Amino acid sequence: MSPLSTARLNRLAHYAMAGTACLMLTVAGVWSLSLGYSDLQFRSGTVDTVHRAALISPGDAAYIGQSSLLENAAKAQWNLEKAVALNSYYSWAWIQLGLAAESRGDVSDAEDFLLRAAQVDRLYGPRWVLCDFYYRQAKFDLFWYWVHQALEIDESDSLPIFRLAARVLPDPEALSKQIAPSTSRIAGNLASFLAGERPVESAAPVVAHEVAQLIPRISPEKSPSLITYAGKLLDAGDVPGAIAVWNALCRRGFLPFAAIDLARGNLTNADFSSAPSGRGFDWHLITIDGVTADFANGQVKLTFSRDQPDQGQILFQRVPVVAGQSYEFHFRNQFASTHPSEGFKWKVYRGPATSPKSLLAESIDLTNATWKEQTLAFRGPHDPLVVLSLEFQRPRGATRLAGVATFEQLSLKSGSVQ
Repeated sequence: MSPLSTARLNRLAHYAMAGTACLMLTVAGVWSLSLGYSDLQFRSGTVDTVHRAALISPGDAAYIGQSSLLENAAKAQWNLEKAVALNSYYSWAWIQLGLAAESRGDVSDAEDFLLRAAQVDRLYGPRWVLCDFYYRQAKFDLFWYWVHQALEIDESDSLPIFRLAARVLPDPEALSKQIAPSTSRIAGNLASFLAGERPVESAAPVVAHEVAQLIPRISPEKSPSLITYAGKLLDAGDVPGAIAVWNALCRRGFLPFAAIDLARGNLTNADFSSAPSGRGFDWHLITIDGVTADFANGQVKLTFSRDQPDQGQILFQRVPVVAGQSYEFHFRNQFASTHPSEGFKWKVYRGPATSPKSLLAESIDLTNATWKEQTLAFRGPHDPLVVLSLEFQRPRGATRLAGVATFEQLSLKSGSVQ
């Protein structure tokens, strides 16, 4: 063959390859446009556009399967069966086949379809559907099996599972034992469920007990909701439940305080190492115009500007006590005043209310100019709580307080009943 003929053949081969490449690109472009158009049609959501998407992409199981939602029962069944024939791993279609079979009363086929969905898809969805299925069928051994299987998925939405499980076992203690959380995530989710959706009234103390039992196993991100829960228990009058949850949070380190010891008697955050949080058994600081508070070095300093109202409650703490037990509240204070006055006292009230009316004891006036150690004694009432409150009230004819009141070395000690 001559060199000219060889060159010509090479050019022809080059042109052929270029033509093939162009054809392939053209086909790919058309295919891409076709896929994009079919997706656009599918997302439109009408019967015609969904059908059009399935026609454009007849091999797409999702288009065929989900078009069943727009069909009558017979056509929907055909579409779903075709979808799983095209893609046996398409769990959504298996689930729809199962639910359709159940609605027809064919429980055996429904179970087979749903189990097939869980076999091909090890994620949360099929497991949750099986929980719901076995609940409806009252097959509770299998229900609990799939509850545990669903909860093991990290991305699981535990709330609907716990809600359904609580229908089977309404008792929180029995529910906790049956769930038997295997991870801190499950324990935290269960604690949050019990705290958020079960009653907080004192008639259901077992809920608080179960939450307290779960706290040693939960992760830190669950602690804020449980701190709030302790406050709700306290507001509802469930003092033992509030103490149980609060102490569990303290022991876990989610609260920077020592656990409450009823036998010893103690204040929470007595040294003001943390600014008052206003939660649970911690100090509550009331914002009052004309009064500012600073917390540092184990002290609280209250500055009165003379622009404050005639009376007010500045600081209070709800303190659990034992009925009949004697207590002594110790503190050291000084009031550096530019305008000496009076009407500034610690008071102890019976009951959990923020502004209680039943006075148990009150200190002498706290406007002493030099440092002074003082004691306020009282006896625990029949109520499980007292409120220790720092208040001011301008006597008639006196000037308003002005200056800086400082308190330190606060403590509460219990003694023997006399």
